[in-house]
Amino acid sequence: MRSLFLALTLLAAQAAAAESLLLTAAHLLDVRDGSLIDNAAVLVEDGRIAAVGTRDAVEAPAGARRLDLPGATLLPGL
Repeated sequence: MRSLFLALTLLAAQAAAAESLLLTAAHLLDVRDGSLIDNAAVLVEDGRIAAVGTRDAVEAPAGARRLDLPGATLLPGL
């Protein structure tokens, strides 16, 4: 658990420095309504969450870094 927290903290720091980052994962928990989204994606631009949804719905700009987290569940905003 500590390793995962450290990895996500470092990832967040890198995302703040990078222009665009697309995170993809098996699932995403929408903390607003508790729904679980499968085949999830989160787009981070200039250190802020720009888009959340399915991989088909979230489009990354050209040149965006991509990080695939197979088997992971994303919790955007936490």
